[in-house]
Amino acid sequence: MRAERAARAFLRRTGSLQRRLGRLASVFTQYLVPLQQRNPGKPILFLEMGYTDDVRSPADPTAGAFQPVGTLNAAGETDGMVQQRNVLQAFFNTNEQFGQLVRVSFLWGNQIISPREALCPLVDTGVYCKSAAATVAAIYDALARRDVAPASSP
Repeated sequence: MRAERAARAFLRRTGSLQRRLGRLASVFTQYLVPLQQRNPGKPILFLEMGYTDDVRSPADPTAGAFQPVGTLNAAGETDGMVQQRNVLQAFFNTNEQFGQLVRVSFLWGNQIISPREALCPLVDTGVYCKSAAATVAAIYDALARRDVAPASSP
């Protein structure tokens, strides 16, 4: 419950996205570190986490959901796609700085049964067809390489 409040506290912060991202460490310090200290040995899990690729998503994580994707820039991204990638990267970077305090984070819109191709032209929390896909894949790949011991040879 407190972790949920921590996530909501982050989203309710006012000001620019840059200021919100800068305050992410304070959410860890004010809410998640004390939560872990009160519950030693128990993992902190974010069972639902995500943002749409809409520029309003830091204040409203589902902003613009299922609306058509806006105009793409020369790199094939909207401003919302860039922001989604940056927000997810900022969360994982901050979590790393705090020693993987959040042990598990399930991202919205990335379930295996998702009709991925149908969602590509729409604003959505999933990262399929978006620049955030490569970012999330790289993060999860690095975590898997670090956390999974190589199989032993016979």
